[in-house]
Amino acid sequence: MVAPEYLHVPGELVPFTFWGGIALALALIFTAAAVAWRGEKRPRDETAVSPRSHEPRNVSLIDAIWRIHLCRWNDRVDCGDDPDAWKPFYKITEEIRQLALDGKLPVWGSKGPGTPFEPVPLAFWRTHQIAESYVMNHLVQDVFICVTEATKIGQVRNARTMEWAPNFMTSREVEEELWPTKPS
Repeated sequence: MVAPEYLHVPGELVPFTFWGGIALALALIFTAAAVAWRGEKRPRDETAVSPRSHEPRNVSLIDAIWRIHLCRWNDRVDCGDDPDAWKPFYKITEEIRQLALDGKLPVWGSKGPGTPFEPVPLAFWRTHQIAESYVMNHLVQDVFICVTEATKIGQVRNARTMEWAPNFMTSREVEEELWPTKPS
């Protein structure tokens, strides 16, 4: 078997096509390495927590949501007859999500029964949100936080997060600072 002849290339140019191909391959490899190296310069700290995590953890997130809605602690009302009741809860839950993502509202969670509470990483709130239609039910005692964007194997969009138990906590003092009670 004989190597094919380059009929369209004169004999003295054959080495140039060989070395040109190698040069092109090396250029592509170096370009890909430069892009990957530049991407590593922007580390995303997936474990960063709120700088306010030193504040006391002393109120459940569901109680804080109701306090923001009603402007008073330890009270809930049945919103079942009001077709527009979800609107203020939507606004409240979106504000909580944004403030938690910004690190202004500390949120703690546990990984399951019997495990200690720990600060929820800020990055968690990029891909999760509080289901306002669930928390507006005056009978629920926990918070339904669902996945908005599946980033891990096993996550399903709009399903309850399995990373944390539903008993989220926050700081009463920070909550009262962010949402001062309206004068009566």
